[in-house]
Amino acid sequence: PIEMPRDFKPFGIGNHITYAQLGFLMKRGVDPAWAKSEGWGVRDDGRLIIPIREGGEFKCWVARSIDGRDPKELSSPNRSHFLYGYDQVKDRQVEGVMPILLVEGIFDQIHMNSLGENCLALMGSYISDVQVGKLMALKAPKVDIMMDGDAAGRAAAQKIYSRLSRRMNPFFIVKINLPDGMDPDQLDAAALRKVLS
Repeated sequence: PIEMPRDFKPFGIGNHITYAQLGFLMKRGVDPAWAKSEGWGVRDDGRLIIPIREGGEFKCWVARSIDGRDPKELSSPNRSHFLYGYDQVKDRQVEGVMPILLVEGIFDQIHMNSLGENCLALMGSYISDVQVGKLMALKAPKVDIMMDGDAAGRAAAQKIYSRLSRRMNPFFIVKINLPDGMDPDQLDAAALRKVLS
């Protein structure tokens, strides 16, 4: 079984979040109280630890740098088996009715979810066969792929589109190109409606 890093400390009494960590969360639109309720925490090096759950059970973790240090993210080795937000989407998914928005990062997913989108994060710019299978199991009528608005994001979207098209009807898969330099978590509701229309 996968375990949290040894230096993991959950948010809570005695493990106070630093001003830098709090500022990072607030800038990304994440309520610290919600993050605490979701089991988020920190490592000794200051990285945020985000647990990934499926079926209500802890499956893996992502450690996110908040100060520009590389690598930006560390994770347990099985991250590519999961989609961030899967339980949330599965619980409200109505078969054949609700489209799914596929994004790259966890903070993109949290932001899109706050805007009312049925959204999943790959936690990277690649989609694995396991992730494709889980996406297909949700039986969405349409999948919108929205990666970051740069050359790398557009290249990733094309590869994801190609992989999905092998197992899904390509007429129901849409690549959404964001303006240069724009990430999904920077869109407000009006801008999101515009790019989705």
